[in-house]
Amino acid sequence: MADSEIEQLMRATRQGGSSEVSEKEREMEQIRQENLDRVLDKDARQRLGTIKMVKPEKARKVEDAILRMAQVGQIRSKITEEQLKGILDQFNETQAKQDMKIVYNRKGFEDSDDEEYDL
Repeated sequence: MADSEIEQLMRATRQGGSSEVSEKEREMEQIRQENLDRVLDKDARQRLGTIKMVKPEKARKVEDAILRMAQVGQIRSKITEEQLKGILDQFNETQAKQDMKIVYNRKGFEDSDDEEYDL
């Protein structure tokens, strides 16, 4: 499903959300889960479910990445738990690089000129 369709459904839900939209949303989520079931084995699915309970945003991003990989054809067989761990490690590394911040600790210096002018 295209990102634009998902965005349209999300906007419609925010604007009052008719039952038709929520039904489409449920249908989309069901298709998404079916696709994940085709790609993940039982243990990998359980691990992803555990992650989803703790960090739902992260689990959603990992699911998106797995579904994209499946669409492109990078996944040829079901993903095992060990393979999922590898994907999670790669995901964590890229997230850490994106979240890295540079902080400048600038020390203030005393300017004796301020005292002379009674500021």
